Amino acid sequence: MSDDKPKEADLMISHKDPWYYSLIQGYSGGLITVVVGHPFETLKVRVQTQATGNMFKNLYYGITPPLMFTSFGWSINFWAYQRSLQLVNAFSKDGITEANVLAKVYTAGAISGIAWASYITPVELIRNYSQRYHLKASQSVMNIYNKFGAFNTFRLMYRGWVACLIRDIPLCFFYFGQVEVNRRYLPGYGKNLFMQFVAGCLVGVVAWVPCMPFDMVKSNIQTEFARFAHENVDPKKNIENIPSSKWLVNFKKIMARHDNKFFNLWNGTKWMVGRNVVCSGIMIIWQEYMLNNILRPKDEEEDLLE
Repeated sequence: MSDDKPKEADLMISHKDPWYYSLIQGYSGGLITVVVGHPFETLKVRVQTQATGNMFKNLYYGITPPLMFTSFGWSINFWAYQRSLQLVNAFSKDGITEANVLAKVYTAGAISGIAWASYITPVELIRNYSQRYHLKASQSVMNIYNKFGAFNTFRLMYRGWVACLIRDIPLCFFYFGQVEVNRRYLPGYGKNLFMQFVAGCLVGVVAWVPCMPFDMVKSNIQTEFARFAHENVDPKKNIENIPSSKWLVNFKKIMARHDNKFFNLWNGTKWMVGRNVVCSGIMIIWQEYMLNNILRPKDEEEDLLE
């Protein structure tokens, strides 16, 4: 009878692992992404917002908030994904098995996108402000605080939250799903580092390319606010004229700016793809090494699957 039991899924981030494993995996992955990928992110934002003067100057401006908070945010995202896996496992008759693993993983990924968007919105607003105007992150925060006051500063930090949700739910859906697709179907994945690097490249491209238009709308919302805050001497007195943060309004503005050419919504994609080819490739290699040698050595992994 035991032979008829469905085989439990072998996951990079497992619902059966201790909760702190996902925090460690997320933090280390986020740190790699920030340090290696920030210059690419800066170039992408400048292209999207048409701030291309001195485009290759100060590429690490605005890195302080991501360095301080994005790695921690990745921990939250991976932890939320693990909790989501536990949730879908609890509502599944057979649990998460190799037969149903991809459906469960994609579902859990989408759920975790809600937590990620809620955390990352203010971090990205400050980063975009700093990238747009070549400022240090502390200068961007103080500019907003001095011009709007404490209460308004806290509220305005979440401009673009809905746009982040619209971007990050499908982003996490594709990201975590593609990780497990690669682990199962990419030839040579478990045998050499090069194929793990290729797997990381695929994860970054598959996750980000479909979501680039949503990212452009989010960037527009946050940089329009940054322009309003930066270029007005006393924006608090003129706050009723603050640019709209509605997703559809900003989508229409972008389309008009680009003569209604839909594929211009992918402006900046080459920098995003460049970032993810490098960052995700390195990160997947590190994640597998850490999983197999530190967090879940082979003997422990076998016990986990029994």
